[in-house]
Amino acid sequence: MSTETVRQPAAHSPEQPESSLRAAYAAEWRTAAIWLILAIGGMALLYWPTIRFMERLWSFNRSYTHCFMVLPLVGYMIWMNRRRLAAIRPRPSVWGLAATFVMGAGWYVAHVGAILIGEHLSLVGLFIALVWAILGGTVIRALALPLTLLFLAVPFGEGLFPVLIAIASKLALAALHVQGVPVGFDGTYIRLQNGEWKITEACSGLRFILSIVTVGALFAYTTYSRTWKRIAFIVGSVVAAILMNGVRVWILVMVGLYTNMKSPLVKSHIWLGWVLFAIMVIALFAIGRIWSDPEDVEDRPLPKERKQHGPQRSANAATIGVLAIAFMAVWPLLGRAEDRPPADHSPVVLNAPKDAGTWVSIESMPWEWEPHYEGATALMRQAYQGTTRPVGLYAALFRNQRQGEELVRTQNGFLTPFAVAWRYTPVVPRTVPGLPFSVEQVEGRTEGARFRAWRWYWADGQFTSDGGVVKLLGLRSKLLRQPDDAIVFVIYAPFDLKPSEADASLIAFIQEMKPSLDQVIATATRR
Repeated sequence: MSTETVRQPAAHSPEQPESSLRAAYAAEWRTAAIWLILAIGGMALLYWPTIRFMERLWSFNRSYTHCFMVLPLVGYMIWMNRRRLAAIRPRPSVWGLAATFVMGAGWYVAHVGAILIGEHLSLVGLFIALVWAILGGTVIRALALPLTLLFLAVPFGEGLFPVLIAIASKLALAALHVQGVPVGFDGTYIRLQNGEWKITEACSGLRFILSIVTVGALFAYTTYSRTWKRIAFIVGSVVAAILMNGVRVWILVMVGLYTNMKSPLVKSHIWLGWVLFAIMVIALFAIGRIWSDPEDVEDRPLPKERKQHGPQRSANAATIGVLAIAFMAVWPLLGRAEDRPPADHSPVVLNAPKDAGTWVSIESMPWEWEPHYEGATALMRQAYQGTTRPVGLYAALFRNQRQGEELVRTQNGFLTPFAVAWRYTPVVPRTVPGLPFSVEQVEGRTEGARFRAWRWYWADGQFTSDGGVVKLLGLRSKLLRQPDDAIVFVIYAPFDLKPSEADASLIAFIQEMKPSLDQVIATATRR
């Protein structure tokens, strides 16, 4: 390493125009680029399982098809800055090296806790940290928006389904009420005089929102030089996409109404959303250009290099590159050690709780339904008859949790592969008399019954209704090398007209069966 004073003439200085700076920095850019390519290649090899899992989500979930556009668009945005970047001296950064270590540690923690989105976010953060470490902070500031857009490659947003569906339904219903169209809505079906529409996840419009953010970000970057304009355009695009999705639902309902549910749109209407999306994008771009800034991307001023007082030791690209690769390599190796199967293969039994109070076990519920929890170590299903209504009990125990075999994940929950229609409103917490913890509540229906269901968890000796808390408790147990057993309980009872009709039976079941349920936990988690 050589000692030098870290001072760089401003890019706009008459003494050193950008053309001379590009020539002076060309050799340093070649060296830095080689080490950056080596570091990114090493990251791809070391974190390939995470990258592969992200790609699978892009391929199999239509809400995330926009992710395939992210890398090409970011690459194009960086290419647009090639002349500006050539006038910046790449200065390897110790702070970027520290960020590489932190992002790798974040990936490890998320991997141990089976927090998939944490792995994906940490991976993108690790990529940005490598750029920072090898090319320096000035380059990072010059590419701030393109690099930030890489986070759009992370599959996320499924938790917004209920909210987006509720918004789309309310917008469509408001338009129908203004028109005077008689319509009914129970949270799942929009009912007309001549038919009904089932509101599903595809009605959320999430794919349109994520797509417009991706495409709109490119437009905003090339059209505006001011940050507030870029943010305003992207936020406006999201609002427009939400409104457009409500219009889409309204159009479909009206088509069904006036064609007596015989239009081809009734059975196949995905293309309608994309047609409306294309019209919206063209309109947004036309409006957005009215306030465009005159500067082209290449003509925008370079970020000023931050001054460092006193003599500073300039980091060497090779040294930083080697350390960055070493820092990010240690975490996947530790993660693979955690993935080794446990030595304890003793069978786990989750017994049904014994009868208590007025509750007597029966063979099964009068209808077929159960929650969906894949990867469980042990399952338990039992039905009980009380003085009024039957109550179904479902429990799933998870032990030695890892990716694909964890309790709390997107694929697990109330929604099942069976033909069950759920109310697409957010799962609501509620308190239960006599219990120190709350439960989560939803209503559903299947052939033969409409029912209300309550859910809660047990993990690390604690009861909770929050899946995030379960994740954190499991992570703590893993890091402390303690058992990570966790159990989900779901009870459900039928109702005739109002969901509240099931409450008395559910409350009585929990209060009278609580000691038996505690005994089930103690027996199943005994080591």
